Amino acid sequence: MPETQMLVYGLNTESADLVHISSCKSGLSELVCPQCRTQLIARMGSQNTWHFAHYNPERQLTENSRSCSYSKESELHLAGKHLFNRLVQDTGLLRLPEFTLTYKQIANSPALSTLTKNQKNFVLAKAGTNPEPSTGVSFPEVSHQIDHCELEPTEGMEGYRPDVQLSYRGQPVAYIEVVVSNDVSTKKMRHFHHQRIPVLRYIPAGKLLMTDEDMLGKAVKQRVDLEWVYHPIESSLPDSVFGEMEQFLAQREETRKQVLKNTEQGSTFSDTHLLQPDPVTWYEANLREGFRKKLEGHYQSSTGASMSNEMKAKAAHLYFNNKNYNGGITYLELARMLKF
Repeated sequence: MPETQMLVYGLNTESADLVHISSCKSGLSELVCPQCRTQLIARMGSQNTWHFAHYNPERQLTENSRSCSYSKESELHLAGKHLFNRLVQDTGLLRLPEFTLTYKQIANSPALSTLTKNQKNFVLAKAGTNPEPSTGVSFPEVSHQIDHCELEPTEGMEGYRPDVQLSYRGQPVAYIEVVVSNDVSTKKMRHFHHQRIPVLRYIPAGKLLMTDEDMLGKAVKQRVDLEWVYHPIESSLPDSVFGEMEQFLAQREETRKQVLKNTEQGSTFSDTHLLQPDPVTWYEANLREGFRKKLEGHYQSSTGASMSNEMKAKAAHLYFNNKNYNGGITYLELARMLKF
C-alpha cells in the first residue's frame, strides 16, 4: 500500500462495524484493514492528519498488506455500505423517495406482454399524453421500518449480490447499490427485476471520509438521499395505467363498424375522429407496411434510435392531413415535415 494512503476507518472483526479514527486512542488498535485484514495502528499526532496505517512491527509488511489495494474509492464505497448498518441501529427507518413511473418503464414492463396489440397501443398512447418523465402515475415518499442490514448477501442472489440488503422481520424491504464510480450493471438489473424487490442507489459524499469527525453517525441523523433504480410497480403496473382501456376499445370497435356501414351506403363519413385519442393505432392500421418500414428506417438512420410512439402520432396527423395532396405524400416528404 502506498505510504500516502491514509485510512479513516478500521474494521472491528467482532462486530463487523467500521470504527472511525476519532473514536480510537493513538497507538496500536484492535482494528484491522477492511481489505487485507492487517492489524492497524492509529496515528493521531498534533502535526499530521489523523489516520490508520498498517502495523509494521519489524518494518516488514506481510505479503497481504504489501499488495493491499485498498483505496479512497474502496473506503468510500465501504463507508457507504456501513452507513445503512448505522441507519438500522440508530433510526430503524428507511426513507423511500417519491417515485414517478416513466413512459419507458411502462413500455418495457412485462405487464404489457399479456395484452393484445390494440390494448398495448392504448396504454402507450395514454401514457404518452404527458411529456417525459411524467406519465401522471406517481407514488409519494414513504418511510419503512427496518431491523436488519446485511452487506453483500449471497442467499438466493445467484451470483448477483446487492451491496446492501435491508429487511424487516425477516422479509427484504429493499436492496441498496452504493455507487462511487461504476453504476448498476444490466445483468444485475435483470436479476433485480426478476426478484421484484425495490432497488435504490446511494451515492456517498466524500465528506464521509473526514478525519476529524465520525460522519457515518452524523449522516444517518440527517437525510439519506436515495435514487430509484427499480420499483416493483414497473413489473405489474398500477390499475390507473389500464383505466378506461376496455371502454375505449369497445367504443372504437363500434365506430369502426359505423364507418364500414356508412361506406357501404355511399356516405362520405369522415374518419378524422379515429386519430384521437389513439393516433398510434391509426398510424399502424392506415399506413402501408412498406411505407412505415421506409419511414421508420429513415428515422433510425437519421437519429440512431427507434421511432417513438409520440413521433408515430405526429406522423399519423401529418399523413392524414396531406394524404390527398398532389396524389399522395411520400415517406421522404413526411420525414421532412417531421424534421428528420
